[in-house]
Amino acid sequence: MLSSAFPLRGKRLGLELRDARSVAGSVAVGVVAGSKHGVWVEAEAKDADGASAGELFLMEARDLEDPRRDAFIQGWVSALRRIIDQPSAPACTFAIGFLDQRMPLDVVSDASAAAYVAAFLQAKWLGRFLPERMRTPSGEAYEKAPKAAVTRKGRIDLDLLSLWIARHAELGYADPKLDLQKLDALPPVPRTLWYVFSMEGAVHNGGASSYLSQTSWFEIHRAYQALTEVGANKFADLIRRGVPVAVDEFPAFRNRDDRYRGEKTSRWRAGFRRDPKLSSTSELDGHEKNQSFFLIDHELRPRIQAYVERHQDVLIRESRTVST
Repeated sequence: MLSSAFPLRGKRLGLELRDARSVAGSVAVGVVAGSKHGVWVEAEAKDADGASAGELFLMEARDLEDPRRDAFIQGWVSALRRIIDQPSAPACTFAIGFLDQRMPLDVVSDASAAAYVAAFLQAKWLGRFLPERMRTPSGEAYEKAPKAAVTRKGRIDLDLLSLWIARHAELGYADPKLDLQKLDALPPVPRTLWYVFSMEGAVHNGGASSYLSQTSWFEIHRAYQALTEVGANKFADLIRRGVPVAVDEFPAFRNRDDRYRGEKTSRWRAGFRRDPKLSSTSELDGHEKNQSFFLIDHELRPRIQAYVERHQDVLIRESRTVST
């Protein structure tokens, strides 16, 4: 089915499949490769500026025997065909990463090709590359995640849940006011998790010092509130200690009040007294007890996990299944 559907040629972008490669732990058959972690195809994107190649995830390994499989693939190919024909299609340099959506099979109740096309063309999936008038309306601000899509070995996987929540935020990072409206539209629990996950990712990748130097005070304020909400009090204290130092250490960001977002944070910042034992935000980072990387593993992640487990009813639903 896949081999006959490709290559796809659009006005903006071309997409074709290559013979898949077998690597350790995987099996390749034609253009498809798979392992216990999932099934994917090797793809190459081309436009007037060049070409790039990579993997496009198709489905979980368990879905190969699912009766909805063929309708899902048909819907996926049809949605891709619409995307690559638009001027708003991603440039080839980023196309593979952007087109790799990992949408679960049970996002629709009517498992037809047409239903899957409509689902893929929502803004939280491939529809982000279409003009708004051509997208499928997204419906609820937050759709509960199918349990099978965010669990591994019977436990909720925080990284998978983080990706699911981020899709529903649909941030464009071009209009701060619009992004804030989208975040505020999320229910309280997913919104709290969005701020915590965003902060955790930034600190994990660059440290608390980098986070405090580059992030708006508005977002830091909300992340701090989210930390207290999930019960990560030691990590919240680390941010509290870092804020007064960051104000002095990074003059370029001293006046990050974000007033245009409708929330002034100077009074919140002024309420934190500087710790005389802390001379630089870089001292917040490290693997020693009560430093940022230590706390991510020993407090923050466990507290997030417990918070998620307590609020499963608003975050996750049972997966839809069909009989063979």
